[in-house]
Amino acid sequence: FPGRLDLKTSTGIAFGVLPWRNVPLKKDFSRFLGHHKLLMHNDAKLAALSEARLAGDKYQKILYITLSSGIGGGVIVNAVIDAEFEMFEPGQMMFEYEGKSQKWESFASGKALFEKYGKLAADIEDQKIWREYSQLVAMGVEELLAVIQPNLIIFGGGVGAHLEKFKHYLIDDLKKIKNPLVPIPPMIKA
Repeated sequence: FPGRLDLKTSTGIAFGVLPWRNVPLKKDFSRFLGHHKLLMHNDAKLAALSEARLAGDKYQKILYITLSSGIGGGVIVNAVIDAEFEMFEPGQMMFEYEGKSQKWESFASGKALFEKYGKLAADIEDQKIWREYSQLVAMGVEELLAVIQPNLIIFGGGVGAHLEKFKHYLIDDLKKIKNPLVPIPPMIKA
């Protein structure tokens, strides 16, 4: 499920873009599914786990970032969701943007991209738009690289599916920061 979950009680505490609060998910789903075993987790964490397993054993620490209606993510270490980042919500990171403190996803998500340019990522071919968008993505990615130090970044979501349209700009933006303590790992799309 999107948003923050209490993993012990399987209660949805908050659902990101949805207005729901404190929903007893396991209890509600058990009514429909009967006595089947039911496991729940955040959607981006499970996407991260799936993508990390598809990437194989070559990478020990993988950062998954979904650029979609919001910005979500997961950190996978040795093919397991990293417990230190179980409640990781990268889109909630705060940045100074346009003169005020804002959440990263408020200006760099797929929703923000659509609101600014009136087009879905699939319909954007203008390199100027991708250049500008890349700078916004780089703001958050640089911070995540400094904290997590992944061996690989996988981009998913509606915008992440178009990584080839802005990846070269993103790499250039990250190289401009020139932080020798923060290596830039390979980046692929989900």
